[in-house]
Amino acid sequence: MPFSSLPTRRKFVVQAAGFLLPALLPLRIGVAAESQPPESEAGSGLPRRPRVLQPRLELSPAAIEVAPGSRVQFIARASGGEAILFSVDWSIREGAAGGTILPAPKRQDDGSYTAVYQAPTVGSGPFHVIATLREFPAAVAEASVQVRAPPVGDSKAFWPCWCGSATATRAS
Repeated sequence: MPFSSLPTRRKFVVQAAGFLLPALLPLRIGVAAESQPPESEAGSGLPRRPRVLQPRLELSPAAIEVAPGSRVQFIARASGGEAILFSVDWSIREGAAGGTILPAPKRQDDGSYTAVYQAPTVGSGPFHVIATLREFPAAVAEASVQVRAPPVGDSKAFWPCWCGSATATRAS
């Protein structure tokens, strides 16, 4: 029913509510849908809030293969939401048997977080480094670390990882 065809008494009520209570009473009776501003949420009459992205966490390297006792630096980068305000907790899924992780004392200048993982000196297997945003625990990143002894007959004092770009050194 168009506004102009409403009975006089109803017009007054709708007009009074429209001027006195615009934030509390979104008008739907007698007000055409095209009168809602395009930047408002459908049917609410309130301005649309900008969509804030969920925080995410990326860990690199994502997978790496190292010798027992090797050290590898991991880098965690947060994005989305208010990621610049977050901090990162580090852990190893397998606990102490999977090696150790030592986080840097503060965030890096580029906004990333770093930690140095040291593979166990005894044993082998896949281990998992986990980074979690402390303020948003649903944002988790995981890296796989395959620890293997160097091939038999390898007499190199320094045995690098088979990962390409990541840094790994053999502990002395």
